Amino acid sequence: MVHVSELSWVKRIARASDVLKSGDEIEAVVLEIKRDEQKISLGVRQLEQNPWSQAARNTPLARVSQPGAQPD
Repeated sequence: MVHVSELSWVKRIARASDVLKSGDEIEAVVLEIKRDEQKISLGVRQLEQNPWSQAARNTPLARVSQPGAQPD
């Protein structure tokens, strides 16, 4: 089963039926197997690059200074 939070990195999806319909075939990644509970967790978004990781690499860190400090 794919939880709605595992369908997209950037879209907020309320219900899987908003983007999928019964009978759709999709590719997914196995995230976790719980043998004792007989559950398999799947993820779809893991098949794409995480845009938040890319944004973190491309965004410079802000400088924090003390009030009244002179800029460099």
